[in-house]
Amino acid sequence: MAKTSYPQPPPKLSEATETVGRSPERLPFGPKNYKLMAVGVAILVLGYVLLGMEKFKDVEEGFSIALHVAPVVILAGYAEIIYAIMVRDKAGER
Repeated sequence: MAKTSYPQPPPKLSEATETVGRSPERLPFGPKNYKLMAVGVAILVLGYVLLGMEKFKDVEEGFSIALHVAPVVILAGYAEIIYAIMVRDKAGER
């Protein structure tokens, strides 16, 4: 019976090439991005807290914080997070 030869496995890639051309110590976002994301998350939390304030409404005027203010604050929080993801640091800031 003839001995079957299997193909050799490819050589082990180093960690530097496994990151697809990105240096391992470099983070995807800079400090400015993370600060802006934290502000966006804080705005979102505030918006959802306002959304839960249904019992505080002015019945005579028909104005409700949960109905009128909270959705705008929540949208502003999501817009801030999207901006934080999209903005790039200047070359000198890193």
